[in-house]
Amino acid sequence: MQRQQDGGSHDILLTGSNGFLGSQFVTPWLQRHPASRAACLVRAADDPAADARLKAALLRAGADRNATTGLDEAIGRARAICGDVGDPAAAWLDDVRRWREGGDGRPLRVLHCAANLSFRPGDRDAVRAVNIDGTRFMLDAASRLGATEFNYVSTAYVAGDREGEILEDVVGGQPPGFSNAYEESKWEAEALVRGHGARTGMPFRILRPSIIIGHSVTYRLSALSGFYKVVETMLALGRMPRTRGRVILLPMPSGSTLDLIPVDTVVAEMMALMDAGPSTLGHAFHLTSDTPLPLVGVLDALSPLAGLTIGQTEEGPVDKLAELVMQRLRHYAPYLGQIRRFDRRNVRAAGIAPQPLFDVEALRPYVTSFIGHAA
Repeated sequence: MQRQQDGGSHDILLTGSNGFLGSQFVTPWLQRHPASRAACLVRAADDPAADARLKAALLRAGADRNATTGLDEAIGRARAICGDVGDPAAAWLDDVRRWREGGDGRPLRVLHCAANLSFRPGDRDAVRAVNIDGTRFMLDAASRLGATEFNYVSTAYVAGDREGEILEDVVGGQPPGFSNAYEESKWEAEALVRGHGARTGMPFRILRPSIIIGHSVTYRLSALSGFYKVVETMLALGRMPRTRGRVILLPMPSGSTLDLIPVDTVVAEMMALMDAGPSTLGHAFHLTSDTPLPLVGVLDALSPLAGLTIGQTEEGPVDKLAELVMQRLRHYAPYLGQIRRFDRRNVRAAGIAPQPLFDVEALRPYVTSFIGHAA
């Protein structure tokens, strides 16, 4: 099966293109490939609504990059396709086929970004329906459309509760445990992608971001989740009269790190990997930080902004206030107390440039921007 070479014209079918990561990917990709087009699957009531949702998302993403030159032209090569990855009949396939007729026989690549990101136990069925069944349906759709490759956006946290060095291509057995249904569903979906590739010969890549934060130009975020939910919780506690100025020690192991990565860094590495050549096919890649942040440093940085002192402890009883914090952060606490390192050997072998230094000082404007918008 032939793979489209770097710089050549092609069509690309994307899911999740009106989400934060997907929308940040579309127009830079089209500007990088000026003879190519994108079909963007968007869940909406009808075609006009899908088109409006997509354009709004792409314009917001363009504003994050301060991109004006060529933005309208790139958006003009992005076509909204009204559909849902959870539709087993994939009724939207006919719309994609009609769109493909205007492509002069270009090869088709697939980028599957859509996912249900909920960590709540009550959302388990919905998470599995989108992340597992939706991936199965998209793999089938890719085959039916004659796609030349399938690029799957997973998560670095398919590692579950494993610690230490986490390798990219060591699949092994299922981790001993997962923090939530989201991690588990992405692990199962990766197995579907590999199995489909083995059965059909369809080339694939597995792309595993860690905790995505805002854009490095505007620091904008798309949703109050992940790291920002932690910041919001700290801010709320700092505003309470009974907690203002208090010292809160969270029960976290020393040596814990937080793996944060700006959305535009993820996009840049995704694009580079997808254009790096056939050697990247059949592999997984950790789109994680070159410099994970020490948790104690992040907490020190948050403390003056939140109006209370936040630290970590491995000794002694946890007081009621710390218990309150941990309860409010119960869905996110597992990501604060991790002692692991995501290996990036595959990323380095693909020739991906080193990331700009991202330390605690570099994190500060993301937090202060969030606080400014939350005020």
